[in-house]
Amino acid sequence: MVSDTDIEQADGALSYAWPLADGLFEVLCLDYPDVVRFVTTSRLAGQDIDRMRETARRNTAAEPIQGVEAVEDDGGDVQWLYGASSFVASKILDLQALVGQYIPEPSHGVVIGVPNRNHLFLHAVTTSKRMLAAINLMSSVCPAFCKEYPGPINGNLYYWKDGVLQRISREAPETGQVYVEFSGAIGTALAELPD
Repeated sequence: MVSDTDIEQADGALSYAWPLADGLFEVLCLDYPDVVRFVTTSRLAGQDIDRMRETARRNTAAEPIQGVEAVEDDGGDVQWLYGASSFVASKILDLQALVGQYIPEPSHGVVIGVPNRNHLFLHAVTTSKRMLAAINLMSSVCPAFCKEYPGPINGNLYYWKDGVLQRISREAPETGQVYVEFSGAIGTALAELPD
């Protein structure tokens, strides 16, 4: 998984990338002992890209999550998943597989942060107060993790419901201030949630 910045900097080498949400793309990678390399468009010539993607997703699903910590602040509760694997954040490719073990009942959706390859932040939405507190917590933690750890993806927050991933935050480049947009599916959820 990579950000739109990675796609732009690749100068066409990742033109096959699959968009997941605004600012977030799925790409194929080769995992060597000391480095992870993106598979370029030119290396995919003549290959069955759909089969390769299917295999990559299976491999990603098999990657271990080594630790989970509950992070709480001001009423916000966030699950912090992490591990040595460079594909922990890529677990969002199949969030449904995390339901039960890492995500409680997701009927109101899940707020997600994928700041870098080794970390994934999740908040299962239950009430508006808890969701807003979790967003407040994640909107400071995720940009910091993106800047401080190797393998940055982005500091944005996303909202997932019914298999659809929506970007909900933006960082103002001139100030670094994070803004959350409550439109679309998350706006609907916020209006329908109990306090």
